[in-house]
Amino acid sequence: MLEDGRKVTVELFRKLLAEELPKVRSHLGEEAWAAGKYVEGAKLFDSLTADDRYEEFLTLPAYRLID
Repeated sequence: MLEDGRKVTVELFRKLLAEELPKVRSHLGEEAWAAGKYVEGAKLFDSLTADDRYEEFLTLPAYRLID
């Protein structure tokens, strides 16, 4: 539960993630945003958060995304 009484659900998580990504982009600027892998990172965070299977280390699936 959040301080405001909302229950943390996958839907709420995804809503908040979608709200925060544009804020990160705005803060970084287009050049830094384009140079980073923020969208890929958000997708990974989403899959790890919403999956029923527990991933012991974030780094293991993240390594697969590295060029």
